[in-house]
Amino acid sequence: MRTRVLLVETGEGIGEIALRDCYAAISGAELLLTFQGGGEKTVKLKTVEDVRFDVNVPPVGGRVRDAFSLTTSRGELVLATLENPLLYDEAGFRALLHSIFESLLNGHPVKAAGIEEKTLSLKLIPVERDYRRGVAFVLDEKGPFFRFTAAEAGHLSGETWILETEGEPIVLTVPGRRARQLLLRYFMRFSPDVAVKLRELYSEFPDVKPPVPVLNPFERAVFEAVLNGTDPLAVPALLGADVVRVEEAYDSLIRKGLLKVVGIRKVVEPTATAVSLGSLLTSVEEESGGEADGGKR
Repeated sequence: MRTRVLLVETGEGIGEIALRDCYAAISGAELLLTFQGGGEKTVKLKTVEDVRFDVNVPPVGGRVRDAFSLTTSRGELVLATLENPLLYDEAGFRALLHSIFESLLNGHPVKAAGIEEKTLSLKLIPVERDYRRGVAFVLDEKGPFFRFTAAEAGHLSGETWILETEGEPIVLTVPGRRARQLLLRYFMRFSPDVAVKLRELYSEFPDVKPPVPVLNPFERAVFEAVLNGTDPLAVPALLGADVVRVEEAYDSLIRKGLLKVVGIRKVVEPTATAVSLGSLLTSVEEESGGEADGGKR
């Protein structure tokens, strides 16, 4: 499967920033980019040192919907999609990113205490159509199978991870600093509810920021009202705000993964992510204006 993306190149041997429209696909252990008008570029995924989401894409004639970067010894390669559903497939872009993580992490040795004495292999698989709603580990091809979702806790210390499942806690030993960092990046994008509970890991990776969405002042006021139990239909009166403006804030908070719709007429409630973040969200520094979609960082 391939998907259309915008390539932003910087780094040694590239010079000025280059923007190129292309199709991206995973071919074996390589990322294959096929350019409009001819030509190809391949990236050996084993050379990827990090995957980042805090990337800035210069104006290119359209609003950027999503982006991520691959860091190698030669520089940074950024892939992005624009808000044009006729040209760019958002689901395909997420699937491409998931496939990159699979290539980077599948087969990595891990140990599960109390399960088997031998070293097992890690495998990442999406467990729902919307990848950001869950994540799973399969330790070797026949199992055991462990699923980690929003309702489940986890913490770690160094290379020892203690993750809660529907049963007993699972103690995993994850060797390799690069692998642990990539796993955290993976959680941040595909299961942020788990990522926010793994805060002990951030001391090992100071450049990895906790996945805390940024709210403007009005969004914070709306969010706090709902989080404190105010009937969503009563929030406009509570804040003395127009109903349309409050509903626009609900839409933004839904996109950021903090609210979910549970009834008609924008009846919403906090998500597990919102409950997990709680006071962290209310302490986020206010923006000077406009919205910032911090949910994808």
